Amino acid sequence: MIDILVPALIGAIFGVGSSLIAWWVVTRLIVPKITFSPEISHMHFEMPYELESYRVKLFNAGRRAAIDITLHFQLRTPSKTTIENTQLIDLGTRYIPFLGRKHGRTCRIRVNSIPRSQLPFFSDAVRERIEQGCTPSLNELMSDLGEGTVCKIWALCYDEYSGSRRMFASPEYSHEDISPFQFAPDSSKMLKTARRRYGGGPR
Repeated sequence: MIDILVPALIGAIFGVGSSLIAWWVVTRLIVPKITFSPEISHMHFEMPYELESYRVKLFNAGRRAAIDITLHFQLRTPSKTTIENTQLIDLGTRYIPFLGRKHGRTCRIRVNSIPRSQLPFFSDAVRERIEQGCTPSLNELMSDLGEGTVCKIWALCYDEYSGSRRMFASPEYSHEDISPFQFAPDSSKMLKTARRRYGGGPR
């Protein structure tokens, strides 16, 4: 009896162990890994009207492609009117269907979709401009909200192979992390070398 149980028990242990290892490799090791540029690109155009463009770059440093990527853009500021420690202001979402391994993609940060319920967190002057359809720039919104305000991005995506969903967070971008440069068009370069300085526009 023991001669039968011992091999069966050993086989079960090794079977469960190998399954756990395989699960860890598939869902934790060979997976997409979304990273974000350390700075936000700010470009200022004056043709035929003034335009402020803010962009961030995503890079898939993982070993598999990411699909169905949803980006959530937020402003986070110390709360002045609620019991919460931090007030979150939505800047909208962006959808990217596919991001291959070792490839990047630039995304524009749009500030023209702030919910009306969150307008009271801004000053009267900024709120009036938004209600009139004159969208302030990202720098103006962050300055208006005051010290400690940052921009943060959340990326939700699926692994193209396993179908598991993963979430990645960007750095907390402050005023010092917004610079006048343009990302290089080559999407296969690493982030730290994938940008070139852009001559023009205020910081």
